Amino acid sequence: MKQFSTKMIAAFLAKGYLTRPQLHRVKELQAQTSCSLGKALWSLNLVSKTEFLTLASAVTNLPTLTEWLKSSGNVLDFSLAKAFKTQELIQCGFFPCHWQPETNHLVVVVTEADNQTVHQTIQRVWQQAQVQEILATEDQLLNLIVEKNLQNQLLQEGQLTLAPSCVELL
Repeated sequence: MKQFSTKMIAAFLAKGYLTRPQLHRVKELQAQTSCSLGKALWSLNLVSKTEFLTLASAVTNLPTLTEWLKSSGNVLDFSLAKAFKTQELIQCGFFPCHWQPETNHLVVVVTEADNQTVHQTIQRVWQQAQVQEILATEDQLLNLIVEKNLQNQLLQEGQLTLAPSCVELL
């Protein structure tokens, strides 16, 4: 069973997004379904996915995917995700998207900060990687996975070719 983040719960209570009776309902749902805090809150219509992402970013001091992409020099590298099965990316809730070889940092889109399953899955493939998380909604994560699969399919069918600068990244 996933544990609720004490900091996240405190922030939601302090901001008025959550009351004690609602927290009790959230914990009951989580116990029944083993879902994350975010999914429990969305399922009970207590917060939107965007509200959860914004507050999660503020509490964890992690950037959101949108913020990260707006930063100069940050580019998604879909080839990194080839190291994992699509089902693995979906079930664990992550997408490796940028490699910084000079520091061994692997930038990973996650739907839940500090998820040990994500870290273990990545370490199984890249033992030396230092994971740097960026937060995204589940919808954003699924869009990245769909785009990666579409890119792979179009490349295989010869319906897409990458510009020479993109090929160098691969």
